[in-house]
Amino acid sequence: MTEKEKQIILKPIGIVHANEEKMEFSIEIKKEYRDGLKELEHYTHVNVLFWAHKNDTKKARSNLVAEDLPFFYGEDAPSMGVFATRSQFRPNPILISPTQILNLDKKKGIIKVAYLDAFDKTPVVDLKPYIGMSDRVMSAEYPSYLQHWPDTNEKAAQWYAELMQNAEEAEEAK
Repeated sequence: MTEKEKQIILKPIGIVHANEEKMEFSIEIKKEYRDGLKELEHYTHVNVLFWAHKNDTKKARSNLVAEDLPFFYGEDAPSMGVFATRSQFRPNPILISPTQILNLDKKKGIIKVAYLDAFDKTPVVDLKPYIGMSDRVMSAEYPSYLQHWPDTNEKAAQWYAELMQNAEEAEEAK
């Protein structure tokens, strides 16, 4: 296999617009990719694949074990391999977030969504409609130290916002 054959080339199809203070999130699709939005209006949710551009460094890409997990993993969480986390520090910083479509303007290429776990100006590399037979797993299980996490995406945005608010208040009280 030649070096060129080993390369994977990703082209961002759009960009995230995120205002976490107002809890407003949207995805702006580049003009040349807007035809790809055809029929997306018939779905209620979409899986957004994006590039963790703020953490795309040689050091972050070489990270295979997450030692200092964020506080929301819980005090009992052990260090774990990045493939057992949703960490943005990984060999290929591709992240995924399912979200509800609130509004879709195909002409302008703007998809307003309920929540995205992404920074403002994060490059979007793909969209895939949320489909129960592909995306919902009724028998999924996860470690006991994550049992305090919400069981749905809808609940997670509020839970995370409350966690961050409590963390900020605790930091200010110090």
